[in-house]
Amino acid sequence: MNSKKQLSVKDFFAEFLSSILVYDSRLRNTLKDLLFRPGVITRNYVNGQRLKYANPFRFFLSVSIIYFLLQGFIGFFTSSEENLLGLDIKSPREAPLDSVFANQTPGIFASSSKLDSLKATQLSIPFYFSEAELNNLKFLDRHTKRMSLYFAYFYRTKEKNPITALNSLSHNNTFKNRWLYSRAITWYNILYKPQAFVDFISSKIPFFLFFFTPFYAFFFWLLYSRKKFTYMEHVIFVFHIFSFIFLTMVIFRIPELIVGSDFFQSILFLLVGPVYFYLALRKFYNQGNWQTLFKFVFLSIVFFLSFVTATGLFVAASAAVY
Repeated sequence: MNSKKQLSVKDFFAEFLSSILVYDSRLRNTLKDLLFRPGVITRNYVNGQRLKYANPFRFFLSVSIIYFLLQGFIGFFTSSEENLLGLDIKSPREAPLDSVFANQTPGIFASSSKLDSLKATQLSIPFYFSEAELNNLKFLDRHTKRMSLYFAYFYRTKEKNPITALNSLSHNNTFKNRWLYSRAITWYNILYKPQAFVDFISSKIPFFLFFFTPFYAFFFWLLYSRKKFTYMEHVIFVFHIFSFIFLTMVIFRIPELIVGSDFFQSILFLLVGPVYFYLALRKFYNQGNWQTLFKFVFLSIVFFLSFVTATGLFVAASAAVY
């Protein structure tokens, strides 16, 4: 129903929370069956009881967003509390760069040009390579030395503007060099401010899982091809599994704050999660214990290997744009 009432801040946030949380009676049914009846919610949903439950895709995104909003909220107040208590909050100590490069094989970071050595002294950096010298090197060696130079220059100067840095280094102001200098800053931040990068990666996990779910569902489709489930029904099953994980992470977060430990999440991933996954396979696909156990082990291995591989690619891609 349309309304001509002027929109207030209260109305705006009420509507925002409603779009995330409100499913009427469907929310109650979804929470009850998802938490306490593994696999049953998926079986009922694909058998036609779709008005009884929340949309699996929307519910997964809602729960994951709530989890990371909660994490951000807790992180904000935790850091604020530490500041109010006067705690000394410092970033990790930077290891002296000279000692880092001093441990490398002799000659790796040494320039054959006296002019380059003079330029390094002028810039107060341990080494310097001109564009002319770098362009005479092989591809891998050229990029290794260029990135090392840009990293060393940022370490000394903290100059964030690539154009200013390249001008100081007398390097060509090209898109490639600007991008490489930005990546040097990224690697510096990852090394010396890892928590910020972890937070950046963590905030993208729901969308990462969302886009990789079709890949995971492919293996369910292969293993259970005789069960006559459609590919999308396997996708829904995977979304329900992920929703359970995020939902229990939200529930366990409160007692973890009280005891000041990650004990509950460890129990979730080492015990509750695997047991829930096995029972969900058993109830939804309706196969015997030994068949289910074999497929549980196989799918768990697939999950682990594909997650590690995909996470590595995801982290590399994130570092490229961080």
